[in-house]
Amino acid sequence: MKPRNFNQATSQSDTKSTTTPIRYIRLPEVRQMVPLSRATIWRKSKDGSFPRPVKLSQGITAWSVLAIEQWIADKEGK
Repeated sequence: MKPRNFNQATSQSDTKSTTTPIRYIRLPEVRQMVPLSRATIWRKSKDGSFPRPVKLSQGITAWSVLAIEQWIADKEGK
């Protein structure tokens, strides 16, 4: 039986890329980030001109912070 190289196993876990977890926010926080009314946020989400929310559960809808920040950056770049 070949001996196991434990150093190799730990070095593989050390090389795994670390990613930032996706952060979701609810509508009141979205409104703090962008100067839009509730109705405008929903209308733009439905027509595709604003990031669409994600349904996290039956009663919880939220937006990706990253998607909103990208939307803002795109608007500032125009």
